Amino acid sequence: MLELILIILSAISTALSATFWLKYDGPVYIIYYILLVIAFFIIYFLIFAAIFALLGKTVNLNKEYKKPNRLYRYLMEMVMSFVTRVMNMRIKVKGKELLPDEPFFFVQNHRHGLDPMISVHVLKPRKMAWITKKENLKAPFAGRYMHRSCYLALDRDDPLQAVEVIKEATRLMKEEQLSIGVYPEGTRNKGEEGSLLEFKDGAFKTALRAKCPIVVSVLKNTRAIGKWPHLKPTKIEFIILRVIPYQEYKSMKTNEISALVKEIMLNGMK
Repeated sequence: MLELILIILSAISTALSATFWLKYDGPVYIIYYILLVIAFFIIYFLIFAAIFALLGKTVNLNKEYKKPNRLYRYLMEMVMSFVTRVMNMRIKVKGKELLPDEPFFFVQNHRHGLDPMISVHVLKPRKMAWITKKENLKAPFAGRYMHRSCYLALDRDDPLQAVEVIKEATRLMKEEQLSIGVYPEGTRNKGEEGSLLEFKDGAFKTALRAKCPIVVSVLKNTRAIGKWPHLKPTKIEFIILRVIPYQEYKSMKTNEISALVKEIMLNGMK
């Protein structure tokens, strides 16, 4: 969407330039017009980036926002989708029709730093917030947008703070009808394709409290993102494997839910 808007603006600006300034006077002007489109695209992109950064500055990182802002979430999702295309990803989605209409708890494996952007891109326009490490909310530009979209910062060294995150995630699901996403491995897995790190069982307390379905998903081949050359698209698979209804796991302990989800993921990655 972002690049389409920029291309349209660039084309309009070039057409106006050709009408009032650089009027056509031979085939060489076609090259001039192409260069103008590229120049206008860069200029409009820089203007958008400046506006994006300035708007982000209005977010107070020390304030706890109880409701996500639709504008900030829309802009963040648009930029994340733009990044997936700039990185030349070809994302094949399977099982999206399984997503429930009600808020759900979304779990996925984690192999690359851009995994969250891929997930946000695929799952839009579903209303979602993610539980993420606190360092991510301090990231330039995007961190403020995540904070304003009610993403939850988790301090992995503070168990008491983790309890508060679970409570707030549950509230967001019940009151704001947000779905919550998390990577139960807790960090990026740099092991072999098809492997998983040990899960953080406590992550599933949110699902138990919210009494919501658990959506189990896997990403494949994201470790190949960014490897040269970029001319060849990176083929990514985004697979929703199964939706576990609350009635199926309500009597289970968090470690049992964790084991069930991990088994589903391992089988799905084979």
